[in-house]
Amino acid sequence: MATAKAASKGANSAPIPDEWDEIAPFAEARDMEEGDHFIARYLGAETKEVPDPNSEEEGGMRDTLLHEFREDGADESFSLWGSAGLDKRLADVSSGTIVKVQYDGIVPLKGGRTARNYRVWASRNQPL
Repeated sequence: MATAKAASKGANSAPIPDEWDEIAPFAEARDMEEGDHFIARYLGAETKEVPDPNSEEEGGMRDTLLHEFREDGADESFSLWGSAGLDKRLADVSSGTIVKVQYDGIVPLKGGRTARNYRVWASRNQPL
């Protein structure tokens, strides 16, 4: 058994041949101004743990989604931090679907809270 582990460890430390492209983790989140929009392929979402400013305990954390997209002809993807509205709109969108996302700014909610408001469209014609 020890031999298999040693052989496995050695195999993992070998140089990677040039015909392989490393897949980078989710890209940095893009900032959007009110009225900004983009058309891109939706690549999916990943749950991230971030500091919760509304937590009653110091150092409190919460989970949020980071949605990843890739624009036509782009070498790298980009991400948007999730919000209740964006998460709901993208919940049933399959990875690989072409979407148009428009940021409509901050909207007031009950209780004095606010939310980022997005509109999302899915393409009926998929090639991008």
